[in-house]
Amino acid sequence: SNGKLLNTSQWRRGSINNYYELAVLKDTLDKCRTRRRSTVILTEYDLVGKKIHEAEEEKIREEQKCIKLNLRDYNLIFFMPFFCTVATRLPFIYFVIQLKERGLDYVTIGFLIGAFHFCRVITIASAIFHPKAAHLLGSMIGLAGYITLLCADKSNITMFAVGNIITGFAEASAAVFVYSKNMYATDVPKMRMAMSNQSATIGVAVIIGFFFGGIAFDKFGVDGIAVAGIIALGIEMASLLYYLLTCSEGDTKNQSRSDKVLEATLPEKEKDSEFTFSRVLASLQKEELSAELSGMYSTTEGIVANSFTLLISAIFSIEAIACGYLFSIGPMFIKNTFDVDEKSIGIIFSCASLFGSIGTIISISPKGRAFQKTHLRSPYNLYILVVVVTCSVLGCLVPIFSVHVISVLFLIGACELFLTLVSELQGAITTSHFYTVLGPSAQMLRRIMNVVMAVTGPIAYGVFPRLPYLISGSLCLIFSVVFIFSTEAQNRNNAKRVAEMMDHGKDNDAEIKNFKKMSLASRECLARIASVIIKGES
Repeated sequence: SNGKLLNTSQWRRGSINNYYELAVLKDTLDKCRTRRRSTVILTEYDLVGKKIHEAEEEKIREEQKCIKLNLRDYNLIFFMPFFCTVATRLPFIYFVIQLKERGLDYVTIGFLIGAFHFCRVITIASAIFHPKAAHLLGSMIGLAGYITLLCADKSNITMFAVGNIITGFAEASAAVFVYSKNMYATDVPKMRMAMSNQSATIGVAVIIGFFFGGIAFDKFGVDGIAVAGIIALGIEMASLLYYLLTCSEGDTKNQSRSDKVLEATLPEKEKDSEFTFSRVLASLQKEELSAELSGMYSTTEGIVANSFTLLISAIFSIEAIACGYLFSIGPMFIKNTFDVDEKSIGIIFSCASLFGSIGTIISISPKGRAFQKTHLRSPYNLYILVVVVTCSVLGCLVPIFSVHVISVLFLIGACELFLTLVSELQGAITTSHFYTVLGPSAQMLRRIMNVVMAVTGPIAYGVFPRLPYLISGSLCLIFSVVFIFSTEAQNRNNAKRVAEMMDHGKDNDAEIKNFKKMSLASRECLARIASVIIKGES
């Protein structure tokens, strides 16, 4: 601030290129900017901010280059979640409309749609105890459902309902996330990449499921849905069998480069220990090292799930609350209110999922991650998404077709992006020992809410067509407020915990300031590790 840090030729030549040195320079310029809005200072402020963003983007690109994927990885991250999701989304558009057109009342429709979602809950709940068996058995039952739709009498309402309902057993998203958490437990960057890409893949699969579900029924009727489901589940089961044959292989080749870097910076006596003050201090001084320490955190059994970990597991339900009524009565609402056919409804829903998938792909790209790290660091990106979700649900109340379509676009899109980011967050802050329970439990709670919304949706629709959206909008508002305030309280507690641990060192103000600049996942992991260190010293 006395002419030393403002020598911008220094960092233009590259002598100041460390991320945190640039951050300090940016903070100094920010303070100067508040005192006197000099054009020079404002210009240099913008240039430094741009250089920080470029440095962060380059760092992310380098990290991603170190992650090597083989055929087994592509199968687990892309093929398997894609086809199992397509198979369970095909009935979404036409099932509820056909039940109404076949003369069933709203209460019966609600229970039949709820039964479909309850089948999904059973598979997810079974994945807590044995994910591979639940996945395989669920896919087989789902395949039997589509074969029933193809072969049974189409006019028989019982066989029609049963065939569609049991396809819900093919829901395997919880098992797929457990596979990734266990396979990449010691390589947190790769694990987070896998989970975020699995969520993005699921989003793309939802587009295909909605789009082809509407078109297949419009062109070929129930047989079109059945054939598409049989093909999707046939490929998915082949993918699952390949995984089962290769999952015994270790995944030790793709460890993070920060393993070696951290070992070189620690005293010899501490290299074999797990959580030490020096390790945490090294991570605070150089943010990229926190990935290696998080890897140790991920595989330990000494850190139990806390209330915030449970909150993150519960917050998955906001997607079910927001989209539950949309998927249960949404097609019927649009058809009856705006006189739109099944094909157009399928296109609307698939475009909404496409919107969400594009946003998700952009957010997990190097440029997207760099933008979030420098301008919209977690948890603020999550805060914005829950607000968008709540406003979109309430927007569905507006009786204008264009406004309703835009609300559906933002609702499904924001929910898909939120699920991607919160899945990655849950995988990062939950140890492998507890993730085998909390991962499927989060998905199970979400599907239970789907059952509740599916059962009550048609009943509420029968009372007043817009009542379902009014209920879900109010619930989303409550969830959003609780999530934001609880997360902010947790951030304050984590900062206090790390500050308490740092009292044992000297002149650690810079490290504590760096801690506050970290992402939500890094702060949570380091704070939990700090608690272990404090307890060990006491």
